[in-house]
Amino acid sequence: MASVASSFGAVWIADASTMVFRSLYFFQRALLQNPQLQLISWLVEYQGSMGLVKAVRRRHRRNAATSLDIWASALT
Repeated sequence: MASVASSFGAVWIADASTMVFRSLYFFQRALLQNPQLQLISWLVEYQGSMGLVKAVRRRHRRNAATSLDIWASALT
């Protein structure tokens, strides 16, 4: 799983391993059509449709900024 995360250049989250296992079914189907496929490169190519890397939503960025404002003095 670490090689998948490093290929994406993204932070690995717990839900991502579940999504990788789910995507193995689709990879197996694609492999039947093209035996030359490589798993990691295929996952990187289709990570958007497989839901492997989650987007950071505007609300999450706003909440993170608010938390940083609140706790900035305690963190320094």
